[in-house]
Order: sequence, then C-alpha cells, then structure tokens
Amino acid sequence: MPIIPLNKIEVFYGRERELKRLKEALEAGGPVVVTGPMGSGKTTLFKRFHAENPGNTSLMDTRCGSWNHQEPGFQGMIVMTRTMNWYLLIDHVSPDGSVLEGIRRMISADLKLALAVTYSQKVIGEIHDNFHEAEIIELKPFILRNFEEYLKIKAPEIRFTRDGIEYLHRLTGGNPLFTDCFLNVLSDGPIYGPSLLEAHFEAKFQQIGFRWLAEIQCLNGVKRGIISLLYRKSMDEDEIEEETGRDVRRELEELELAGFLVHDNGKWSVSGEFLKRILELLEKQTGCI
Repeated sequence: MPIIPLNKIEVFYGRERELKRLKEALEAGGPVVVTGPMGSGKTTLFKRFHAENPGNTSLMDTRCGSWNHQEPGFQGMIVMTRTMNWYLLIDHVSPDGSVLEGIRRMISADLKLALAVTYSQKVIGEIHDNFHEAEIIELKPFILRNFEEYLKIKAPEIRFTRDGIEYLHRLTGGNPLFTDCFLNVLSDGPIYGPSLLEAHFEAKFQQIGFRWLAEIQCLNGVKRGIISLLYRKSMDEDEIEEETGRDVRRELEELELAGFLVHDNGKWSVSGEFLKRILELLEKQTGCI
C-alpha cells in the first residue's frame, strides 16, 4: 500500500481557543507571545490567523536570520500600523536576550505585534516580568483524547489499535510535528499496534526524526557530550561538570533555549521521550551522538 503524503495535508485542529486569544489580544493592541516546544504548532497558528485576516496582516519568518537583520522591513509596517488596523506576526524568533529589546522597540513603534518563540522558562519569565501587558499563549501538547481525534483527521486511512494510539501518544508527547513525521512513514494497509510501530521507528528513525537530527548536526562536541550524558539519566549541574571536567552553564542554557534540554527541580534532562529515543537509536547505529 502507498505511503500517504501527509506533508501535503493542511490540518488546523485543537488550537481554536488559542486562535481566538491571539485575535483578541492583537485587537487590544498586543504584544502577544506564542510559545511552545518545537513542532507544537506555532507556525500553523500564525498561518491560520494570516489566512483569516489576509487584508491587514503581515507574516515574517526569521529562520534565515535574526529579526534584527530584518528591521529595515519594519518601517513600512510601522506606517501601515499607524494608519490602519494592521497586524505583524514574526515567526521563529530565537529565544534569547534579543527578544526583550526587540519587543521594546516594536511596542515603542506602536506595532500590533505577535511573536512565535520556542519555549524557554527563563525567557518567557523575563517577558512576563518586563512586559505586564503582553499576552502569553502557550501551545500545549495534545492530550490523548485530542490526539486520537487529530490522527483521525490527519490520516483517516491509517488504522491503529488502541494500544498503538497510546504508544504513539507516549512517544511523540502529543506533539503535532513529531506525530506527522511518524505518520509519514506509515501506509494504509496494516493495523498498527505498538510492536509494528516500534519496528517502523527503529527502521526509519532518521526519516522520522530528521528535524532533531538536523539540529544535532549543528552542535559542537561539548554540547553533544552533554546530551549523550543526559539522555541516559537526569543530572544536576555539578554532576555534569564532574563528568565533562569543565564549566558547562553556558552550554546548558543554550541547549535549553534550543529545545534539547529541560531543567526541573535542579536536574537537567533531555526534553521528551521522542528525542531520547532518537538519541538512543543514533548512538546504536553510529556509535556516537
């Protein structure tokens, strides 16, 4: 049976409340910060808003450079914002220190602004502390009930056992992007239970996890070494420094900003089962991370 080209299927599901909040906050003058982990649907939310408001919305993507580099293009937006009800959506803003200064400049220019920022507890906390008027919209992973509905809408031809759905939800954490990447290697013939899904994952993990693998390729040796320690078990900063023999505070913060790590109750760990399994299979296949 053929593999279903899910990357060509546009689905907007489970974010209606966040879309309403985004519209209301922008109409009130903003600023708005849409946040969540990689693949949680920030870009999809912005695209949906833009599609519903094409006559007074501009959508900018900063993946090819920081939003500071694109600031000259904001001048025209400032004029439009001041003369009509115009909204500016800036996607893929790096969650670093430049976010605060950028928001400050955009507010001073009276822009009705929304930013999509990968979740970082530190950065979101700083935004909340510095901009009390900012609306922060966090995109949560799908709970199991919504996840099952998403599968039916996204890939109605693919059949799962109940255990298979639970396995996929546990593995992907209910993340839409990771789910789509997994669905892209399935076909419409078998009925997928945990064993068959796990076999597909092991056989095709490089295709399924290509987003994370591409990010890993950009890391230096120190950061890869930290990740190779933490995917096995959680550690505090002192334990990591003892293992690596160096001060790693900066690397830990940068890996958290990039979405690789989470810091909870004094311990650092890899962010989620999906990434952990990708790392396990990468090391198993290549001998290293």
